[in-house]
Amino acid sequence: MKDQIYVYIAGSYRGDTVVNVGKAAMFAAWLNAAGNGRIFCIVPHTMTAPVDYGMSCDGIDLGDKYWLKGTDWMRSKCDCIVMIGDWRQSYGSKGERSMAILEQQPTFYEEEYTDVKNEVVAYSSLAADIIAHFDQEDNAP
Repeated sequence: MKDQIYVYIAGSYRGDTVVNVGKAAMFAAWLNAAGNGRIFCIVPHTMTAPVDYGMSCDGIDLGDKYWLKGTDWMRSKCDCIVMIGDWRQSYGSKGERSMAILEQQPTFYEEEYTDVKNEVVAYSSLAADIIAHFDQEDNAP
């Protein structure tokens, strides 16, 4: 049994960056809470946004390739990936998903757990499935 499961959160960053960063952070907070200490979310949105913003104010642009290479490295160190929001509209998220599939990294989709009546149930179900996946791996012959 894994003591802690590292979950990479993948979703749109560009566009309305402030809204997208906020959504990713809130999603991670809810999933962390639903995981009861077993799930630790890695949220690249919150890690890169302040630096990206600060540099752009100074006229520095390292380009998407720089950011995508770094965040994909973070993804590769995680146990699984969760695709959130309108990830299909994001070049970076689609690339992260492709690499996760290529590397056989377990991939989960927020949209499969959407429960308009009760978001807490949706987060709890997703957390339970992530934990069950890794508990099953430990019990495999």
